[in-house]
Parts: sequence; structure tokens; C-alpha cells
Amino acid sequence: MTSEEQLIQRYFDAFNRHDLEPVVACFHDQAVLVGTNGKRLVGLAEVRRSYETEFALFPPMPTASCASAPVIAAAEWPNPSFRERAPDMEGSRRSARK
Repeated sequence: MTSEEQLIQRYFDAFNRHDLEPVVACFHDQAVLVGTNGKRLVGLAEVRRSYETEFALFPPMPTASCASAPVIAAAEWPNPSFRERAPDMEGSRRSARK
């Protein structure tokens, strides 16, 4: 495993445990995170605060290792207006319902 892969593994292991300090240790001192709203978080103090908030809002979920199997994910968006605008992809559930 490369050093980058080891770093990624450490990050996800710590994140899944909601173990704040090991998560933050995976970031550079001058880290920059950009949220989905476009807000920039600069530096370890802001990164730490962001993860503290996230961990407080969302309890840890049980995880399973899927390293040897392909990962397939699916979701159905609950907002009908989004579904109306979403592209109809060949083979999708939406396409199959027509």
C-alpha cells in the first residue's frame, strides 16, 4: 500500500469511528476545505470545528469492509422537483418505471 493509500485508510478508519484528532491529523497544517455551499474553511482549527460539528450532528453508522468487492450505490431523491429535472439514465430505476 502506498503512503497516500495508507493516509486515506487512516482518514476513513478515524472518520468512521468519529475519532476527531486522528481525522484532523490527516490534514496539512494549511488545509482548505470547500463545503457544498462554497464556503471555504482554512487551517486546522476550522477543519477541526467542521468535523466536531459534523460528528455531533450525525451519529456514527455501522460500516462493513468491501475492499474485495465492487461497490454499487443507489439512492432515490425524495424531492420530486429534483426528480423532474434529473436526467433519465439508461438502466436507472426511473427509466425502468416508464
